[in-house]
Amino acid sequence: YKKIPYHIDYDLFAQNLNQIIEVCKEYGIKLAYENVHYSYFDTPGFFEKLKPRCPELYATFDCKHCRQGGGSSEKFLQAIGDRLATVHLCDVNLDNTTTLPYQGVVDFEALFLYLKDHHPKAVLLLELYGHNYQDVSQIKSVYDQTKQHMETVQTKFIKFC
Repeated sequence: YKKIPYHIDYDLFAQNLNQIIEVCKEYGIKLAYENVHYSYFDTPGFFEKLKPRCPELYATFDCKHCRQGGGSSEKFLQAIGDRLATVHLCDVNLDNTTTLPYQGVVDFEALFLYLKDHHPKAVLLLELYGHNYQDVSQIKSVYDQTKQHMETVQTKFIKFC
């Protein structure tokens, strides 16, 4: 996808977003924006500008989109700060096509170390695409590798799906 510059009126954007957040709260839902390399949240700055304007907005960190957009996991996670809702675990090849975790270029050990130190209660979700695996045994393997990496960095996240 082509990167296009967005010209956002953050005050108006936040005003509308806060209205959506209020509706979500009526249903017991916390609204979280996901970083996606071809959308508004394509840089850490987007969330940094919304945080003070939307005190009840959360974020989902997607390491695949971070990599595809050429960003730094650490910078995105620093911008998100204490508003981290979930982490999507996916991987990409050098050509930025998706693959199963641990088969591409995402440094999961470094990600887990950062999460251990800054977000020890992070909720991790395996984000797997059907065209990246042939059978359930491959999914089980990714699950087992993730558990092993978590043990390597000596942490247990609050929830792992």
